[in-house]
Amino acid sequence: MAFDQRARDELVLAGDPRVRAIAASVTTLGGIVGATAVAAGSVAWLAWRRRYLDAATLVAVVLGCAAMELVMKPLFAVVQPRPIDPAIPWGAFAFPSGHALRAFGLYGCLATLVVSGGPRAPWRWAIATVLVSVAGLVAWSRVCLDVHWTTDAVGGALAATTWVVVCMVARRYAKDRNRAQTERGAPR
Repeated sequence: MAFDQRARDELVLAGDPRVRAIAASVTTLGGIVGATAVAAGSVAWLAWRRRYLDAATLVAVVLGCAAMELVMKPLFAVVQPRPIDPAIPWGAFAFPSGHALRAFGLYGCLATLVVSGGPRAPWRWAIATVLVSVAGLVAWSRVCLDVHWTTDAVGGALAATTWVVVCMVARRYAKDRNRAQTERGAPR
């Protein structure tokens, strides 16, 4: 906990109010409303492009992250740090950070889908870098706003990243299996 306390002292207690304002804006991208809007728009776009497997993979990632949050928070029962701002409710469970979990799940999956969606063009890697940076900024914002310990944000990021990898491996398996069946002429 000493690491968490030092990070809190640096980011929150000695923090610039302008930085906290930026953090408050960025954090919405990992909130339930913001992440749901981005996920729904992305799934609709993927379906419109007839990338049904990619859309299903994104849905699996988002739902899996939601399930992890529902199970892990009461399981670990780590209380959030007491916020300096009295308008922020206190007493909710902190580990893992739901915002970091959603952000790394959603934006990490989108980054992977962008990179794997076609030829390895530099613009794909640039978009993926922006998406992963958004996820990192959301995780940072939770600590900066004093609603999570650093380890909560890192735990959410690692759990989501692990789930994205599992879903992408399953996606690859489904894609290879479908390709093999098509080459043999077997019905799908």
